[in-house]
Amino acid sequence: MDSRRGQVHSDAADVAGGGSVGSATSRPAPTRGAVEARRLVAEGEERIAEDPVTAASLFARAARTAAQGGRASMAAGALEREVHAWAAAGEVGRARAAADRALVQLGNVEDVPVRVAVTVNLAAALGTAGFHDDAVQLLRAVEQMVSSPEARAETRAAVLLNMAVSELQLGQFTDASDHLDEAGSLLDEARNARMLATVRLNEAVIHSVANSPRQARTSYLEALRLYVDSGADDADVASALRGQAGTLAKTGRYREALDVYDQAIALYSRAGRPDEVFGTRIGQLMCRSSLGEPIAATELDGLEADLAGRSLDVVGQMSRNIGNARLRDGDVDAADRAYVRARRAFRKLGRAGDVASVDSNRAFVARARGDLPQARRLMASVRRQQARLGNWLAVANADVNLASLLTLLADQADPPSRSLLRAALRRAESGMEAVDRHRHELGTAADRAAILKNVYSGVFAVGIRLALRCGATGKVASFVERARVQPVLAEPAAADRPYRAPLRVVARAGDVLDGQSTAVLAEEACRVGGDGARWLGWWLGSDVVVGAVTDRCATTVSLRTVENEPRMLAAALPIPLAGEIEAAEDLSTAHRAALYRAVRGPLIADERTAGLLAATLPRRVLEAADDADGYSVAELDDRHLLWPIARMLFTLQLRSELMAAGSGGRRLPLVIAPPPELGRVPWAALPIEDPDEDPSAPRLIDAADVTIALPVSLVVWRGGQPSRSEATGAAVLVADPLGDLRHLRELRLADAARFGVGARPATRDAVLAAAADAPLLVLGAHVSPGTDADPASSAVLL
Repeated sequence: MDSRRGQVHSDAADVAGGGSVGSATSRPAPTRGAVEARRLVAEGEERIAEDPVTAASLFARAARTAAQGGRASMAAGALEREVHAWAAAGEVGRARAAADRALVQLGNVEDVPVRVAVTVNLAAALGTAGFHDDAVQLLRAVEQMVSSPEARAETRAAVLLNMAVSELQLGQFTDASDHLDEAGSLLDEARNARMLATVRLNEAVIHSVANSPRQARTSYLEALRLYVDSGADDADVASALRGQAGTLAKTGRYREALDVYDQAIALYSRAGRPDEVFGTRIGQLMCRSSLGEPIAATELDGLEADLAGRSLDVVGQMSRNIGNARLRDGDVDAADRAYVRARRAFRKLGRAGDVASVDSNRAFVARARGDLPQARRLMASVRRQQARLGNWLAVANADVNLASLLTLLADQADPPSRSLLRAALRRAESGMEAVDRHRHELGTAADRAAILKNVYSGVFAVGIRLALRCGATGKVASFVERARVQPVLAEPAAADRPYRAPLRVVARAGDVLDGQSTAVLAEEACRVGGDGARWLGWWLGSDVVVGAVTDRCATTVSLRTVENEPRMLAAALPIPLAGEIEAAEDLSTAHRAALYRAVRGPLIADERTAGLLAATLPRRVLEAADDADGYSVAELDDRHLLWPIARMLFTLQLRSELMAAGSGGRRLPLVIAPPPELGRVPWAALPIEDPDEDPSAPRLIDAADVTIALPVSLVVWRGGQPSRSEATGAAVLVADPLGDLRHLRELRLADAARFGVGARPATRDAVLAAAADAPLLVLGAHVSPGTDADPASSAVLL
């Protein structure tokens, strides 16, 4: 946690660690011993960044010199600096001994403001060395000394701020939040913007730990503004930027995080803070590893050589990330050495959660060496330890890793062990539930999508694969549905709201567990689509699509290879593609290029509008749009574009049933639950027979009543079981700012006016308010990607 402390500066210049000149208290005239002690302290301050051991020795000499001259406050201040130096050197035992000597000297200090100042700074030093319980006890004693109204607001706030930082490290988040609130109020009244920025910085840490990244980013930005407005130095500004980058990385937004880390490093470098530069590179290395970027062995060697003399925290964090990079590159032995070094550092600091996290890495080393039983033992131990600590996301990670290890062990038998595969499935489902619960506590659609794609993308893949191997088709359907990114119904300007865990999802009523609220796909299909409706859902991996069709009787599952179908469809839709964004000078031009490509393509085919748009675009942008990801969409007709999509999504059996129903004058009710990757499929227009064999082949709209479903657990969870409306027919809204998409014309004629918004464009709030009591909503809309500024803009996924 990138928390920061506040220092108390005494008005007594006799404090060696200390304060501003211009004392309001009497102090003895300087002696030769005092002058020498100050010189030693000044020399130690110059050396502490590069050589903390030498600096500690200088501070210790200063303390002895001051004590011999009867300067107890100066001796205590020098010893406080010695504690900081030993902590920076990773010598926590020596830091503790120096703190004990400082407490002895503090007993001889009679001036209360000086005693308060040195005690607060000593508590901060103890916290830096990892002795947070001792720091809190010291600060609670000081709190009584500064509780009177006459005490300076900044002094009282510094006590509360430092207490909150140690409480943060101890996991006492409620107490830390209360103390930060009180400190913030005091500093706001005192108009001390710089210390208030430090309060906001630590509030951001609490929000980050509480998995509220939107609030964390808000607090980091407020800290940044206050630091800049108060003329803070580059290092303070960099600390706010580094925290912001860490929050972005936590939700899988690694590219954005790297940009902000670069800014922080530039400021730390300008401020002459090499330790902070090195510490910030830890975050950079983590992001680069997560993105799969190659990291040269020589760079890792240099980082390891640079660890000498660093603090235990820095050694632990950097060694763990070096180990991850080494393991990814196949250097198992070097990775193991890095992990052992990280574990030793975290164990000395007493950080059990980090020790368990490194043991999880060591389990991957054992797996890489082929020692699966050892990997399983280590991972099971990690799960137990993280459960004791209440780190439930870490428990989820351990569950998913155990599922993978159990699968490998099962496959060592011939035939594979069914019992081990079922055990693996239970582990995967347990981990999936924890991740599912966590992502719904995040405040924006962008964060939820990023964390699922970049951090926990393997969770659902593992569960679906195991369910298929166990023949548990009902679980496949439930996993497919739960994998969908759920919409945000809060206003864009609203603060984060805690999201309760979504309902469990099962395929059919027989799968419901007693005593648990559950969303049942077969029942939801009938509720929104009518009697006999089927629930259709899909999960897309990198090269495969898993489809599940559920009704009251059974669930059938299909697997299809994904080739170019999604790319072909994306090339026909008005969404800027990578080539257009790269060729355009700004995002507005990229959007015009995408619109030109779409209206020229087979789904709209409006050459006149395409010509008008082409006149507004530079040649290089036009060329990028005409060759969108290698597809000249203007050369396709809509059926030959959509037939590969239909064949990928609908099984031959389902297409045959649709054909038979259409021939017999019946219509099949289908409830379609698309994941975001299929959000813009024009479902009504999909052909259900090969157009090469029959140019007049019917489309889905000719044989089925199609309902697009919001994520089922959200619908049931937010509003309870909606009552069926007495109105007949489907309630339909088409909100398409690009104009009339040809294959939505027939939908536009349905009972749209009943919503009070009709077929005209409508705001998100109007749509949601109108949909509250509707039995059925079909919405055709152009939806932009979710952003932090407008998190609900991608709320309704089609």
